[in-house]
Amino acid sequence: MKKVEAIIQPAGLKDFKAALYDLGIHAITVSEVLDHERWPPRRQVYRGTPYQLDLLPKIKVEILVSSELLEDVIDALSRIALTNKTAVSDRLMVFDVAQAVRLRGRRREDLAAAG
Repeated sequence: MKKVEAIIQPAGLKDFKAALYDLGIHAITVSEVLDHERWPPRRQVYRGTPYQLDLLPKIKVEILVSSELLEDVIDALSRIALTNKTAVSDRLMVFDVAQAVRLRGRRREDLAAAG
């Protein structure tokens, strides 16, 4: 099992979710994050006061996928990044997951065995 993390523009979340749903992935975790990717920082002026804009609002999406589905997920998300450059960042990280357990009531469900 693999964990895929992507840092995307907020405007790209709709296309990102649609691509995952098309692959049969419906369980995702979405977090609002601040991203520091520009150097040098953009300089802005707000009410006459200059400041540097170096932390930008982004969305972090985390999903668990089977190893067999990983390449399909990467291909689908790469297509979105290529067709809509303002929607998806170029950062997609993949991690190995040793164990994933869903806790429901008093019952444990091994996610790695499920897919």
